[in-house]
Amino acid sequence: MQHLALVVEDDPALRLIYRRLLAEANFEVLEAADGAQALTLLETHIPQLVFLDMLLPNVNGQMVLDALNSAERFSKTYVVVVTSNRRFEPLVYHVPLREFILKPIRPTQIREIAQRVTEAIV
Repeated sequence: MQHLALVVEDDPALRLIYRRLLAEANFEVLEAADGAQALTLLETHIPQLVFLDMLLPNVNGQMVLDALNSAERFSKTYVVVVTSNRRFEPLVYHVPLREFILKPIRPTQIREIAQRVTEAIV
């Protein structure tokens, strides 16, 4: 069974790394280069896993996170905030299925998170 992941990252090289690692973990991967693209994708998709950069062009990651946190249909979506700025860390405290990782994220972290999410879904 294939699962759905959304990668919201403005760096194309990082998106490629996510895409490859998540595909290996049996995820179909949607990609957004900015928050506006992410919000558009979230209108029609409910991913099981989201990797979310916070410092994005057009619409920032905070608005995407707010959309994910406020809509009931994303209540089972695991969201990993991956950013270079620690000031966003408190945004994931006390919110179920949320995690904070300070950049740079390592491939092993992506694999471990994908594995955890896959095991939780099954």
